[in-house]
Amino acid sequence: MDSSLAIMITTSNPIDQFLAHHPEYFFERNPEQALINPDNLLILLEHLRCATYEIPFGKEEAFGGLKSDQLLEILTFLSENGELHKSGGKFYWMSDRFPGHSVSLRSASTERFSLQLNFEGEIQTIGEVDGESATWMVHPQAHPASPRL
Repeated sequence: MDSSLAIMITTSNPIDQFLAHHPEYFFERNPEQALINPDNLLILLEHLRCATYEIPFGKEEAFGGLKSDQLLEILTFLSENGELHKSGGKFYWMSDRFPGHSVSLRSASTERFSLQLNFEGEIQTIGEVDGESATWMVHPQAHPASPRL
């Protein structure tokens, strides 16, 4: 077996901090099985945004299982939405944001809810949950604040 190196870069997020102090939880367990439906429209749109950010799409190109006419329809939608710009038969990324920052590896939902605790009058953020999971993961009497995008 060959040697390898893994580097974990964490944020101040409580889950990241737990993993930083207990790396065995992450590195000594079997990886989870990831399932994805690349034809799910929400996932497909995010893939196309990221792909267009990297390299412009030509109007005759295909993408994954999409034929060129299907792709052109979606690229036109993104163009009309102000995210892409069509010039010379190609679609270019136009938004001022990097599309990969909004892509979640856990959910197709773009909504995020911050979980907060009121401890002796001081609000503490204790976690974050996606919009789709909030209905079953958050306490039934909890009142979610407005979503943070």
